[in-house]
Amino acid sequence: MTTAHRVHACHGCDLLQRVSPLPPCSKARCGRCGQLVAFSAVDPLDRPLALAVAAAITLVIANTSELMSLSAAGRVATTTLAGGSVAMWEQGNEVTAVVVGLCAVAAPIAYVALLLAILLAVRRPPAPAWTGPLMRCVERARPCSMNEVLLLGLLLALPHIAELATLTRGR
Repeated sequence: MTTAHRVHACHGCDLLQRVSPLPPCSKARCGRCGQLVAFSAVDPLDRPLALAVAAAITLVIANTSELMSLSAAGRVATTTLAGGSVAMWEQGNEVTAVVVGLCAVAAPIAYVALLLAILLAVRRPPAPAWTGPLMRCVERARPCSMNEVLLLGLLLALPHIAELATLTRGR
């Protein structure tokens, strides 16, 4: 038996079988009962990389398109995520503006950018030495981009805003 072959036991009939390394997306079945003995998955980096690219595209769209439009007393105001943070700063709410800017704009962008950098770096082994520290940075950036808390705050504030003005979502 060469080191390239691995011994697998069939779950159906307990037959021990030598299975050579499988190409991607292939399966090995038992010679006696036909049960699945071993399988080779697709490249484990393809799906996370595709999701990270989709997240990056979504972030670009979310940060460049209108978030909402507010109409009160004949005045209409529209804003984006970053524009809302800037408007808060200009109105004297610096702390809130910084928190919204970090949690809604900067942290998600940093998180997705770090994920993309890591996933692209590890596609060709050996992974560069800087991927370890970058992975620790990703874990630190994840709690800061708590968009579910931002959305919950928006949902709680909408009834109060609706009493004062007409609110329409962005186009």
